[in-house]
Amino acid sequence: MARHIYQGTAQDGTGRVIGGATVTVYLAGGTTAATIYAAATGAADADSAVATDDTYGTFSFFVDNTDYKPTQLFKVVISKSNYTPLTFDNIRIFDAVALPLDAKETQTTGTVTLNHWGITDLAATGAITATLPDGTDMGQMKLIVMSVAVASTVSITHHETTDPEVATFDAIDEYWLGVWTGTEWATVKNTCTFV
Repeated sequence: MARHIYQGTAQDGTGRVIGGATVTVYLAGGTTAATIYAAATGAADADSAVATDDTYGTFSFFVDNTDYKPTQLFKVVISKSNYTPLTFDNIRIFDAVALPLDAKETQTTGTVTLNHWGITDLAATGAITATLPDGTDMGQMKLIVMSVAVASTVSITHHETTDPEVATFDAIDEYWLGVWTGTEWATVKNTCTFV
């Protein structure tokens, strides 16, 4: 038996914290309540809902791999009176894909398609015009960093803001860190600019 934690912060569409909200957990794609746990050990919660912290809107719960296969996806619904409920479907909790720091590619010049996982070093000896394709696994991360400053661009397909979103890299150590949500790339942090 191994439990896996899921943690989050309830926020509205503008990023404001929603304290005192209810977070209900379902199996992905439906309304079948998921079996969740409040702690790494002990009995299952009586229902599939947890409350957020009143001040910071934080919440956490555990799922157990004896209850579900590692491929099981979940749906999280955040609700509170006077707020529109927020639904996040197809969340992977078991065996989330991590950023493989040893998976690195280097691009130096030309028109290229980047790997959709790991780290890409833009060691540009000439201008690079690159495309980042869709990810394959929800939660997978991608890091693009410039180590040699020759102005280059990366077209990020299915980006959260537009499709494609064009990132410009023109200084050493500029970077873009993104996560694949299952349908689009979301920017986690960046120092590159978007055009």
